[in-house]
Amino acid sequence: MKNLTLTIALSMLLTVVNAQSEHKNSFVIEGEQIIAKFYHDNGTVAQTGTYNLTNKLHGLWTSYNDKGEKQSQGQYFNGKKVGLWSFYNNDRLILVEYDTSKIAQVTHLEMNDQTVVTRYDK
Repeated sequence: MKNLTLTIALSMLLTVVNAQSEHKNSFVIEGEQIIAKFYHDNGTVAQTGTYNLTNKLHGLWTSYNDKGEKQSQGQYFNGKKVGLWSFYNNDRLILVEYDTSKIAQVTHLEMNDQTVVTRYDK
């Protein structure tokens, strides 16, 4: 009976340890970049992206909420946001144009009764 109890306790412990280890952040060096993947506590992917070999954000980055829905996506160049970034929120899409980490333009797209409303900010 003691062996059975010990076996069950050990298998439960190993299951918990294994479940936790599946969701550790990962970093893989591939050529001239480091591919990164970060996880939420519930195990869903929180962010994916790449660093250059000097550990600066570099390349495409995507973030997700804890339900796995995309929240934002855009490019970094040597640690600075560049180009067009997309931010998703329910029925809204916000497009932000970056010029060396400075906001150049913001566009709001909203779905209202199947009509797209666009607003530009400067």
